[in-house]
Amino acid sequence: MSVHTHLLHEHCRAWRDIDGLPLDEVHRFEHVEADLGLLQLNHWHGRDGAVRRGRRTEL
Repeated sequence: MSVHTHLLHEHCRAWRDIDGLPLDEVHRFEHVEADLGLLQLNHWHGRDGAVRRGRRTEL
C-alpha cells in the first residue's frame, strides 16, 4: 500500500488535505502526534513496517 493510500484510508485524510505535501513526513508526524497523545489513530506500525490494529504492544 502506498503512503498516499494509507493516509487516505487509515488516517482518514482527504485528497485535498494532502495534495502536494511531503507524504512520508506527514505520515511520520501524525504518528509522533499519536505517540504524544495529541492524535488518535486506530493502528500502528511494527518494526517490519506492517500495519497493526488496536493497542500498541511493541516499543
